[in-house]
Amino acid sequence: MAYRKRQTLIPSILTVLESMGVKAWVFEGRVAHDGTDGLRQEIADNIKLLRGKVGLRKSALFFGAVLLTAMDRGTFTPADIESLDDLGRGNALYLLEKLEEIEA
Repeated sequence: MAYRKRQTLIPSILTVLESMGVKAWVFEGRVAHDGTDGLRQEIADNIKLLRGKVGLRKSALFFGAVLLTAMDRGTFTPADIESLDDLGRGNALYLLEKLEEIEA
C-alpha cells in the first residue's frame, strides 16, 4: 500500500505568524509563538468570529483566525496569499470568499 504524506496547515500558520513579527515554532505537533497577550486575545476573538460565521474547525479555524488577525493588522495582504503553500493558499482563498459572502 502506498504511503501518503499527510499535509498540514502548520507551515502556512508559521508564515502568517512570522509576518506579524513574532517568533513562532512547532512544539509537540502544535504551533507556539511569543506574541503578546494582546495578539493572543485578537486571535481568540477571531476564533469566536470564524467558528460562528464561517464554520471552520480544528487547524483550519486557527489558521483562519491567525490570517484574519494579520490582515487586520496590515502585515499580510491578499497578494501575500500567493506565498503560502497549496493547502494554505486554498484555505485562505476559501476564507476570503466566505467572508465576502457574509458581508454581502
